[in-house]
Amino acid sequence: MKFDTAVYCDQLRKEYRSAEQTVLALSGVNLTIAGGEILMLVGPSGCGKTTLISVIAGTLRSDGGSCNVFGEDLNRLSEEELDNFRKKDVGFVFQAYNLIPTLTASENVAIPLLLGGMDFYAACKRAEETLELVGLYEKRSVLPINLSGGQNQRVALARAIVHRPRLIVCDEPTSALDAETGQLVMEVICRLAKERSTTLIIVTHDNRIFHFADRIVKMNDGRIVE
Repeated sequence: MKFDTAVYCDQLRKEYRSAEQTVLALSGVNLTIAGGEILMLVGPSGCGKTTLISVIAGTLRSDGGSCNVFGEDLNRLSEEELDNFRKKDVGFVFQAYNLIPTLTASENVAIPLLLGGMDFYAACKRAEETLELVGLYEKRSVLPINLSGGQNQRVALARAIVHRPRLIVCDEPTSALDAETGQLVMEVICRLAKERSTTLIIVTHDNRIFHFADRIVKMNDGRIVE
């Protein structure tokens, strides 16, 4: 079920500057995403997809325009407020999993809760409950090195949803997985997003997963073209 607007970007601009040149990564992006929508961002490498989701997720500030997420203009937030926004409202899923190798699956999943101030016992309990949602309860005490790629990606997904964010951003979540495993991971991501009415933004080059999207947005040269 979709709700009112979750993300509204108006003439969003972002530049990367060096001594030699200035690269315009986002060039007046306009984008509206409904609450509960599953949206995929596609386009060639370097076209601005990752920059756009980084601005929307509050990990990167824009240089112009506005990005309003759940009623908050992110450019108007202080660094502390932006940090609290990420801790409370955003979950991240990456291509490389970014799990801590010395921690078990449940300990990795508990990290966002511990950062948010939850006590260790309660955080681990909820982490185990979340691993059960992604079908990995029996792997709760296993280290990442002893899990398959698909299992590690599901642990990363559990970490992204354990604090019950309203927005999940995924950067190439299936590109390191085989077709069957990628489909399984996407089925789990999308099922949980729909059950919780979570807004889901996925950057991908993987046309095998396009059918999971409510909408596909194409980018090129820092702009939305379709």
